[in-house]
Amino acid sequence: MTCKWLTVTQMAGYLQVTPRTVYRWCKAGKLTSLKIGRVTRVCAKVPQSTLNIVDKDYQPESKY
Repeated sequence: MTCKWLTVTQMAGYLQVTPRTVYRWCKAGKLTSLKIGRVTRVCAKVPQSTLNIVDKDYQPESKY
């Protein structure tokens, strides 16, 4: 698979989620990632199923 490799921060900005979410999705296998030493790179080709997860209007439930 040929793809452009992005940093976790770049991918988080593209998907409008936090870098922590990108790391979790990589660990869960939802995103294709490559770890070289301490650096993680994420493939810019994002599956449609992953894009469907990102809900722009999501509001977390109040803790109170």
